[in-house]
Amino acid sequence: MIWLWHFRDVPAEHPAITRAELDTLPNQGAPAKISRPQVPWRALTTRMAPVTIVYFCYGWTLWLYLTWLPSYFLHEYQFDLRKSALFTSAVFFAGVVGDYLGGEISDRILHRTGDSAEGAPQRGDDRLPRLVRLPRAGLPHPRSRC
Repeated sequence: MIWLWHFRDVPAEHPAITRAELDTLPNQGAPAKISRPQVPWRALTTRMAPVTIVYFCYGWTLWLYLTWLPSYFLHEYQFDLRKSALFTSAVFFAGVVGDYLGGEISDRILHRTGDSAEGAPQRGDDRLPRLVRLPRAGLPHPRSRC
């Protein structure tokens, strides 16, 4: 709350600033006249939708396993807490192995073909989750005639 009360986007609007201080600032503390480009919402949305869906599914599945799986082993198989934790850890470990192997397979496909899932090497596609890229890695290039 103190930050909202004290700080301003435009220094000239702050009651405690002096004229001498304003003269040392660029534009004398007035807001800069910058024209901002239009945000390409359609392109941004279509580009981010797969990533958003993957992270939603990841988060939901993680929450499910963290909260439900231990109680499932406890109530369905009558495991005590120690056995329940052991089997739950085995499921998590299988997920870690799957993540690692998926990344290795994806990287080998990329190095073998020299082409990322989007068709342009080194275009920042390495930031996409590997599981999003992997199913598309065997598809022909969108601009090719194959």
